[in-house]
Amino acid sequence: MTRREFLATAAVAAWTRPGTPAKPQNSFYFVLIDTSLTIVNFEEYRNAWRTIENHFQGGDRMVIALVKGQVPHQPSTTFRKIDDCQLAPASWMDNGLMFEKHLKEIRGHLRSSFEKALCEPRSTQTELIRSLKEAGKFFAADRERKGTLLILSDMLEDSEEYKFSRTRITPQFIENVLAETRQNQRMASLQGVQVYVIGASAATEAKADEVEKFWVAYLQACGSNFGAENYGSSLIQID
Repeated sequence: MTRREFLATAAVAAWTRPGTPAKPQNSFYFVLIDTSLTIVNFEEYRNAWRTIENHFQGGDRMVIALVKGQVPHQPSTTFRKIDDCQLAPASWMDNGLMFEKHLKEIRGHLRSSFEKALCEPRSTQTELIRSLKEAGKFFAADRERKGTLLILSDMLEDSEEYKFSRTRITPQFIENVLAETRQNQRMASLQGVQVYVIGASAATEAKADEVEKFWVAYLQACGSNFGAENYGSSLIQID
C-alpha cells in the first residue's frame, strides 16, 4: 500500500469511526404570517424575525407565506406564497469570505420578502386550519431537512366553519373539530415538524387559555413536535 492509499484509508476510517459526530442536519423554515385585520401591529413579528433570520445558514431553506383569508377585491381565498429560498451548504472548495457575503445577501433578500408580506393586502378572515394543511404539503415534499414551522398569528381562527372569538372552546369542541378535520381530510401533515407560535393574543385571559389549549391539541394531533412552552406572544428561542 502506498502512502497516499494509506492516508485515504485512514481518512475514511476516521469518518466512519463509531462516535464520530454526525453532520448537522440542514433546516427548512416555514414562516406562516397572519396579517388579517385583527392584528393590531407587527412589532412582535419583527422581533421574532430577527431571531429567525439569524438561524438561516448554508444548506437551509425558507418559505414565507401568508395565512389564507378573504381579501377585499379578490375572487377567492388563495394561499399566498411570498418567497421560497434556499442556499447551498458551504463546501471545502468555497471561499469563506465570499460564502459569508452570499449568506448575508440571502438573509437580506429574505428580510425584504418578510417586509413585503407585511405590506400585502390584509384579509378579513384568518383561515389557519386550511393554511396549516397547505404548509404541511411543503414539509412532506422536503424530508431531507429538519422542519421548523413558525406561525406568526393571534391564533384566532376566523373561517366559515369556526370563529374562535365568538365560540366557547371547550374540551368537547376541541374533540369535535379534530374529528371533523380528520373526516374532511383537512388535518395538516406535520409529522416531526417543530412548531413555534408567536403573537398569540385574545380579548381576555380566559379566551387566550381556551385558544391555546385548542392549538396545543390540534398541532400535536397533526404529528408535530409542539408544546405549550412554544406558544406565546413572543419568540424566546429556536432550538
